Amino acid sequence: MDIAATQDARALLLQLAVIKAQADILAERKEEVQGLLVTTMRTHHASSISATLPTGETVKGTLVQGTRVVIDGERLQKQLTASQWKKVTTNTLDNRKLEAAVAIGVIDANVVAAVSTVNDVKPYVKVSGKTPDTGGSVVKTKNDAVGTGPAHRKVRRPIAAGAPQIG
Repeated sequence: MDIAATQDARALLLQLAVIKAQADILAERKEEVQGLLVTTMRTHHASSISATLPTGETVKGTLVQGTRVVIDGERLQKQLTASQWKKVTTNTLDNRKLEAAVAIGVIDANVVAAVSTVNDVKPYVKVSGKTPDTGGSVVKTKNDAVGTGPAHRKVRRPIAAGAPQIG
């Protein structure tokens, strides 16, 4: 690498280091502001809120709160016969097969409910409209939410008294 290319590469490296540091600071600030907004919206029992930018455009925030069902596969296996377990697993618990087995009555929904827990998903505010800095449309991605991990599943309808359905 010649000296000019080395200097250019070093300049780019420094820019990247500064941008990454700024991104970390902004990510922390985003989480802090989002947490404050979630708390404020909950305090005021608001599911959505809007604000007008100096340009006259409106930005809307919607409070999103989900839950996630987690089934204890080991405990469920102890509750089922070997034949039932085989029908709902492929080396590990297959939630779709389990749901189908419960739907047709092969497995009692109360057995599944007894070994299931519902975990709250960290709330976040979904922003739509135009961003104040870029003037462009907001790109909605799952990674924009605070506390995201694997894709969240929605609870659709109960499969037994007090037991949420997975799907």
